[in-house]
Amino acid sequence: MTRSRIGVLIVLGVLVHRAAAAPAADPARVVLPAPPEVPADKALTIVGPGLRTAIVIGDAQPPYRFPYWGGHAILRQFLEHITKQPVPIIKASNCEAEKDALPRDVRLWVGDQPRVREAIGKQLDALDDDGFIIRAAGKDVHVAGKHDWGTHFAAYDLLERFAGCRWYAPGPRFWEPAKDGVVGLFHIVPRAATVRMPADTNIVEEPSYKMRWMRLVPRHEFRMRLRDKFSHNLCVLIPPEPLGKERPDFFPEVQGKRYVPPKGSEHDFQPCTTNPAVVEHMANAIIAHFDKNPQEGTYSVGMNDSGRYCECAKCQAVAPATLTDREHRIAYTFFAFYNQVAERVAAKHPTKRLGCLAYAVLSELPAGAIKLHPAIVPYLTRDSAQLFDQREVAEFREKVTRWHGLAARMGIYEYVYGTGFVIPRIYNRYLLKNIAERYGVGVDGFYAEDYPNWGLDGPKYWLIARMLWNCKLDPEELKRDYFGRLFGPLADAMRAYFELLEETWCTQTLESPRSNYRWMFDPKQLAIFPPGVCDKAWAMLDEAERAAQGYIAATDGEKKAYCQQVAERVAYFKTTFALTRLLSQAYGSRKEPPGLREAYDRIMALQLEDFGPLSPIKYEELVRRYVR
Repeated sequence: MTRSRIGVLIVLGVLVHRAAAAPAADPARVVLPAPPEVPADKALTIVGPGLRTAIVIGDAQPPYRFPYWGGHAILRQFLEHITKQPVPIIKASNCEAEKDALPRDVRLWVGDQPRVREAIGKQLDALDDDGFIIRAAGKDVHVAGKHDWGTHFAAYDLLERFAGCRWYAPGPRFWEPAKDGVVGLFHIVPRAATVRMPADTNIVEEPSYKMRWMRLVPRHEFRMRLRDKFSHNLCVLIPPEPLGKERPDFFPEVQGKRYVPPKGSEHDFQPCTTNPAVVEHMANAIIAHFDKNPQEGTYSVGMNDSGRYCECAKCQAVAPATLTDREHRIAYTFFAFYNQVAERVAAKHPTKRLGCLAYAVLSELPAGAIKLHPAIVPYLTRDSAQLFDQREVAEFREKVTRWHGLAARMGIYEYVYGTGFVIPRIYNRYLLKNIAERYGVGVDGFYAEDYPNWGLDGPKYWLIARMLWNCKLDPEELKRDYFGRLFGPLADAMRAYFELLEETWCTQTLESPRSNYRWMFDPKQLAIFPPGVCDKAWAMLDEAERAAQGYIAATDGEKKAYCQQVAERVAYFKTTFALTRLLSQAYGSRKEPPGLREAYDRIMALQLEDFGPLSPIKYEELVRRYVR
């Protein structure tokens, strides 16, 4: 590709078409985000002019402690930012001592402490481990989770419900407000003189999914918690050093000899699962862990990432003769082993969960072959992104249904990337439906590899998080929330843009041999978004950008400032999609022009470094450097 051709692509892909006339802008359509209205006769004002409000914490709780900041710090930072009123944090003993000399009009009692225990302790104890309560009692408001992390969730919930706040994507570092600010581009934190809540507020929240985890999304704002541990862990429970020398019988027999993996390959084995000493060793280690860490609810017994299974006579003989397939027999033997470990652990810790992977050979356990102990929670690796393919639909449903019949409880391991793709990978119609329906089988755990690309996938990760917390929410209402608050008068335009991106992914016909994360790190993915589709999406972004400029020109004061934020948000998505469009044009011109693979690989490396969109300057530099 010539340098002049690159210049043309950059001009088309990055610059705004200024010649087009800006559409008419109606300032009346600009409605500023604001806290919800509460009738005055039914309201408790928690922060406002002239009110002496205090956040009260237990004496044992420090005001700050990194990285755990506490619900109290979250509330203070945002309530002070919203109202510009001081909301001090004081300890409970000081609050009681100053009752007469320095009375408080409103007290927000945050976290587990005697006064909170007295008011709502029994109700907290009855909740799921991630549950929380927000309750008003006169001029006192109790804000607490069953555990510390639940108090974080409660703080954000209060701010969302009663201050109109939203956190749709990562933002400033919470602990660096002087450097980074308090509010990010994709945060909604309305300014207001007062924050009110209904005087009879009594909110009790528990999650639909016990386990909710995506690796690189905001943890507390998105109510994430890594509850089930299930990944590769047998090499930790049975370390080759020193057990390889002390107990070689713990390790697999391969071709007639015990195999102990060498240093550097410690994970490359599966244990001898019929050795009773292995069962006792693992069960004792897990029991000791729960004895020492009673607050933890799960332990991983996940298989190692290895195909070296034990071939000893006992392991070969465990499966019934009706199972003739080698992989089926291996899976049966492994889960029979898990059952023995679980039985011993449950005798001491009956409420704990043992997580594992239904992965590779172990995912092939036939229906009805064995019933797993209720403590065993297998995580089945599936990818809702491929459900545009009817063959994938059939396989997806068969595997999920089969595992539901084998396990009392189960989780799903999704791949919601993100990084590794330079095209939008949006399929909310499949993923949110699966979450809402608990995958049709009552799934209560969700784990996803994500590495988000916020600039291409937009609301996907926020929508997932909301539905995981409450799977009965209406996805359409959530989308109206996202687009309405972020884009105001441009909500319909930006929603149409993202719907085009989703429709393009969900109507693709590109063949792939993979079931999970098709086309990751492969330039062939660009065929899904050909130049014609990219041009259509680009025209929609162009139109939104011109409309935003029109609203900036037609408004003033706070409305103008809000419209400027809307314009920045549109520009963020346009900047990111510029890369998709440029690479699509390059790919479409010669299928795979010289240097495209190098440019693609470098872009992927930068995505992994930054976890965010690249600037247009970086796009131009990469294309100039590599694509010829």
